Amino acid sequence: MASLAVLGSSLSAQIRANPAAISGLELVRHAGDLGAFREVMRGQHLDVLLLDLDALGAEPLETLTRLQQEFTPNVTVVAYGFARREVVQQLLQQPDRVRALRKPLDLGQLRLAVLGHIVRGIFGQGTPAPKRAAAKPAVVPPLTLEVPVPAPRFTAEQLGRLQEMSSAIQCECPNHVSTLVQSLLAFEAYSRNCENRSPEDAAMHHLLFQKTAAARAIMEEALEALVKFENINLVA
Repeated sequence: MASLAVLGSSLSAQIRANPAAISGLELVRHAGDLGAFREVMRGQHLDVLLLDLDALGAEPLETLTRLQQEFTPNVTVVAYGFARREVVQQLLQQPDRVRALRKPLDLGQLRLAVLGHIVRGIFGQGTPAPKRAAAKPAVVPPLTLEVPVPAPRFTAEQLGRLQEMSSAIQCECPNHVSTLVQSLLAFEAYSRNCENRSPEDAAMHHLLFQKTAAARAIMEEALEALVKFENINLVA
């Protein structure tokens, strides 16, 4: 049994909701933010780190390298949604002990990715990956919001659990709608922080951010109705 630590509220909730999907892996540490993750991981060496790119901060590649140096995992998986192309490209070019998987994460895909390393004999001494220079984040001008953006109706933990709840109620709608909401939340954050080359760029990204937030709110309303209809209890 390989030990697993997860950084990211949605990812850890998804795994806790369906542990059978990652048979051969045991979730032993998890946290929603980087500071809490370092606390729960203090003095630990686990086989696998699963890291949400969104939780790695403004310089994710440098943070990734530091976490590998701190905790010397045998395999690190970075789950990413919407990110700068150069960041994704550098993730995909990481050494063989680092894998990048797109969100929403399929747990079966995660298991195969990690077990593939085991089969190829990569699990061993847990040598940390060599340090790579990270791209400096672009400076993004602040957005002036013209329309109030509705706050999310669901927590990351709730969306993660909904992704693995379909088999229990014999309906895949909660899974699919929660996936849509997660994708919209990811693009909402991405468009708000996307690089702007001109005032016209900033205006277009502002429009994308506003429209995505509006679409996300509509789908959250639909998901809320679906949760009530299926009598799903989301209280942890």
